[in-house]
Amino acid sequence: MYTTLNKIDDETKANVIKDYFDPNYDIRTMKRKYGLFHNEILAIVGDKDSRIEDYHDGIIGSDSFVALADTHIGSIYEKEIYYDCLADYLTNYGIRDTIIIGDLLQGTIPSLQPKYKNPNIQIKHALDIIPNVDKTTWHILFGNHDLQLLNQNSKYYKVIKSRPDFHMLGFRRAYMLWGKLLFSVIHPTKKYKIYPPAINADFRLCGHRHYIEIKDNEVNLPPFCLDTRPWAKDSPYPGFIVGRRFKDEVVFYYLAFEEKLKKNYTALEIKEMRERAIKVTEMGHVLKLPNKTGVKK
Repeated sequence: MYTTLNKIDDETKANVIKDYFDPNYDIRTMKRKYGLFHNEILAIVGDKDSRIEDYHDGIIGSDSFVALADTHIGSIYEKEIYYDCLADYLTNYGIRDTIIIGDLLQGTIPSLQPKYKNPNIQIKHALDIIPNVDKTTWHILFGNHDLQLLNQNSKYYKVIKSRPDFHMLGFRRAYMLWGKLLFSVIHPTKKYKIYPPAINADFRLCGHRHYIEIKDNEVNLPPFCLDTRPWAKDSPYPGFIVGRRFKDEVVFYYLAFEEKLKKNYTALEIKEMRERAIKVTEMGHVLKLPNKTGVKK
């Protein structure tokens, strides 16, 4: 797996650029041909020559979608009942698209449950725990924890990719289209130094920080696990974000599991929290933006 552009040979780069301007190729075809992520192709082509219509690596076709981040599957902070609640939510509201914004896996970083130290077992557990909901696509951006594991062996990525309802967005940053709104999903991954072109998107959804925070048109997502930040200014409950599109505006809602860790929790206390039943609660909207589409309801 590439981590910098200089690890991609010059011949491949030249061919990617050539094919990008060939009308017989599109990015989807090029991804299969070269085994590259969408944002890696854009990084090779560069900011100057990349076409704006090629930035998005996925389309949200319906009026609603779910975004979550930092699932850290395999860690001591993972809580399986969250996935049961999420599956019910996706089914009840007919959600067709769910985005995971980095750190799908715990990887090789500490706080890993001992039984998931074997990467094959950890990945199989991830494939088992993520709900297989009819007609729902999982758009997955990888984070720093994922990189630690996936960099060990290329077969690990192939196993994750084996689920047909998974759509891989690559690392660090990707763009998606929702109606006429172009938005970015971001998870800082310092050791992954391939930078796709950066533009001013209509809004940004960010993982990695493990608490909910709103800055202008940017939403920092809470973790979808118990690894919260007790010192965070805003509510540090774990949970997820739901985007809904109305006639004149789009609204983002924060749904939370009303529990959180305090400092210096013991392993036994964390275990008890993992086993405790809990329901998801809607905490209200966190962001409103104009809807460019004007789609009638």
